[in-house]
Amino acid sequence: MRAYTWIAVVLVVILTVMLVLAVNELYVAPQKAGDLARYAERLARCYQISLHIERLISSVDNYILYNDPRYLEEFHYYSLETLREEMDLYNTVDASVRRKVGDLIDENRKYLSFVERAAAGGELGRVEHAYLAAALRDRAHVVTDDFKERVDRAAASVAEEENKKRTFLLLLTFLSVGFLAVGVYGFGLPLLRENGSLRHLTTSLRNAVVITDEKGVVRNINAVAERLLGLSADTVVGRPLNAVLGHAPHLREVLQPLFQVILSRQEVTNYQAIYVHGGRKQGLTADYYPLMVLDKLTGAAMVAQPETTHRDKRLLFDSMEAERKKLSIEIHDWIGRYMSSLIYTLDYTLRQHGEQLPEAVRDNLVRLRQQCQVAATDMRSIMNEVHPYLLDKVGLVTAVESYVSHFEKTSGKKVFLYYSDRTLKLDLRQAIVIYRIIQEALTNVTKHSDATEVDIHFAVQDGVLRVEILDNGEGKPGQELAEGTGLWGMKERARLLGGDLVYGFTDSGFAVTLTVPLAREEVRGEPDQDHAGGRPPGRA
Repeated sequence: MRAYTWIAVVLVVILTVMLVLAVNELYVAPQKAGDLARYAERLARCYQISLHIERLISSVDNYILYNDPRYLEEFHYYSLETLREEMDLYNTVDASVRRKVGDLIDENRKYLSFVERAAAGGELGRVEHAYLAAALRDRAHVVTDDFKERVDRAAASVAEEENKKRTFLLLLTFLSVGFLAVGVYGFGLPLLRENGSLRHLTTSLRNAVVITDEKGVVRNINAVAERLLGLSADTVVGRPLNAVLGHAPHLREVLQPLFQVILSRQEVTNYQAIYVHGGRKQGLTADYYPLMVLDKLTGAAMVAQPETTHRDKRLLFDSMEAERKKLSIEIHDWIGRYMSSLIYTLDYTLRQHGEQLPEAVRDNLVRLRQQCQVAATDMRSIMNEVHPYLLDKVGLVTAVESYVSHFEKTSGKKVFLYYSDRTLKLDLRQAIVIYRIIQEALTNVTKHSDATEVDIHFAVQDGVLRVEILDNGEGKPGQELAEGTGLWGMKERARLLGGDLVYGFTDSGFAVTLTVPLAREEVRGEPDQDHAGGRPPGRA
């Protein structure tokens, strides 16, 4: 649990760093780069104005020295250029610089006015001209120096942002490595331990077990399977099933369903096969299961026993349900907690800084928040599919009601529950088996029936629990059915409880009827008069 807490903390920090980097890249950095480009462009204008002022003053100096009218024409040209450029600069700068540019314009006009009057009167004095020219140069230097300082500050700010970006990227790299390390320690190692437990369970079972990976390569075979199938672990482990069948073609009928399970990701139960071993025909009954981790196929398993030997499958069932429950808890404690932290972080960011963010960034964060909420809802549905956690807390009937509510929303079919006693005192194995049978029956309604309504009846009489799932789909009584793996699985589960399951079309539709014997103390319970013999409130 402590490792998961650290993973959550690291995830939150990584998301915060990524958010800061995103805001910097989308808003802060472009703004500062724009400021630098704008100040650099205005500084270039200042240099151009200073160059024209120097040429303007030089033309007047040449006119005084040589008294050549051409230099006076050059003076007129540069006087117009400097005034135009100064006015353009004045109209583009902010108020803090505009006063200095205005002083430059005034000084320029004063200088031009002096030269025009002196040239017209023929008394252009060198000393007075030098004084006014120096004053004009000083004004131009003041404006240029101001923009130099602004460019230097903007460049330093851009460099500082780049340094911050490098620091954040280094921090993000460090946190990612730390997250990977903590993830391996907190989640990877437990998975390895669970894999070791699965291997131990494989060797401990009295049934023959063959395990493959998702590509059909044999990863484990226990000693019982070696004796039953006539194989050696040294010759089959690490080899593809096709190669194993090439070595032992007499086992094709036995191992072939593993391919079907890998492709369809659906279990095949109560499969019966006959093969020749030691010169004698041998029959066996096998179940084939897909191995899933976080909804991802990781392999397939075959659990077989000689057909003539009665085997109790409860150990395997309990082991699988325990693993399902553990996986459901792992999903809740690990992914659920981090998803909640992510949603909280997004909510806090939008609430505290939403108005300050650009509209595109804010919209993306809102969409991310919505997607996270949908993922959290789907995660809860997956958890309930893996293990019906309500069974441990509130019992079978309430857990079925919860599942039915979700089923109605996803399938669009109405389901009505009928019972006179909602406090059936079943042990956990009985509750899980009955819940799984109801779950599979409703899944079959969705896949194979045109029914719009389903009735589920619970009744206890003479120490026997009777559960009937009846839909209003079309069909004729006595109509033959092709029995699939779903119906076989329901019958096998019923046998685990010492019960029976029958199915077929009736005048009202297709019906699946489960009967389970109850212990004497399990028959007791307080009647629930609110729902006795009728539909639950709120159902039409």
